[in-house]
Amino acid sequence: PPEFPEDEESRGWWGGHGSAMLPAVPAAGRPVLGLAARAPRNSSERKALEDCFREAHDLVAAESSWPLLCGRCCVAGVLMVLLLRWMSWLSGSPPLGPVVGIHWLATTVDCICLACSAPLFLQGTSGYCVQTGFVGPMMTVQFSMCTADAGAFLSYLAVAAPRPLPAGSRPVQTILEAMFGPWEFLLLASVALQVAACTCCWRV
Repeated sequence: PPEFPEDEESRGWWGGHGSAMLPAVPAAGRPVLGLAARAPRNSSERKALEDCFREAHDLVAAESSWPLLCGRCCVAGVLMVLLLRWMSWLSGSPPLGPVVGIHWLATTVDCICLACSAPLFLQGTSGYCVQTGFVGPMMTVQFSMCTADAGAFLSYLAVAAPRPLPAGSRPVQTILEAMFGPWEFLLLASVALQVAACTCCWRV
């Protein structure tokens, strides 16, 4: 390995041993981002650094286990919402009027967020998304799509009109069905899942 001068800059956090930091090579063989690649002085220093990096990775994985579990539940919920939208469309009850574009926007947002956040939630902190530094862009996309979904829901409340009720008696169930159909509940579920997924990404 190449030699480094014994000055203050070359002294790492090891104090007076004069060892330089080496690239993190955990058990998976992937380097840790943000660390300067310098050669170790000897094999004992290399093993000590690898142990420190491995301990740090284990600590991060333990602290992010609950947000990752909640994120996986959000991914499953978004998949269920997309499946129910598809079943509602095939059953012959598509959204009508000016709210069609709002529901299409919400569906597109769900697909984009699913494609962006699923790798992080399914692979965890040792996955490709974290190792390649894509967490920041993924968080930006996730927050933007969450905002767009919330805006679509507010737009729906502004432009949607209740369906006409039949003449005669009006039970509570009929009134609720006229105000909130399956597409409205799916839109509300989509917004709630997007907010929850964005929160889980931030906590990870």
